[in-house]
Amino acid sequence: MEIEIASYLTKVSEGELSQPGTRRIKAMLKLVDEIENIGDVSHEISRAIQRKKAEKIWFSQDLRNNLNGMFNLLEEAFIVMLNHLETDYQFVNLDRSRQVEAKINAFRNELKQEHLSNIESRSYKYQAGVVYNDILALCERMGDYICNISVAIAESNPPSK
Repeated sequence: MEIEIASYLTKVSEGELSQPGTRRIKAMLKLVDEIENIGDVSHEISRAIQRKKAEKIWFSQDLRNNLNGMFNLLEEAFIVMLNHLETDYQFVNLDRSRQVEAKINAFRNELKQEHLSNIESRSYKYQAGVVYNDILALCERMGDYICNISVAIAESNPPSK
């Protein structure tokens, strides 16, 4: 689907377009790519969860709470992104998008430090730590892709005078 949409947008861009039209097409091409990336990361997260289940890996309540906290931050980022998509490419608040992305990054860093300490103290099995760390890294990447969508929308707006 990504290829079909990108092909269509490329054909549209071959015609005569105004500067705002050209910016919007470029933004749409970036949106298609970023949405595909979000889909890919979602698939990778589901595979990590399937691996956890297949290998009978158990996460403590603390690890589950941490992941739920990360998922809540991703939901917040999605809400900001969806609000931007609903504005018809206008009124994008990149500050809000960047704030959420910064919260995701800070939480990831905090959890990564905690994870390293827990591995050293053998608070959980190494394999559980590998899957947990994989999921955290994937969530952080997803946050980047979500923020990139808001940036692409903002870039489609005419420059301020």
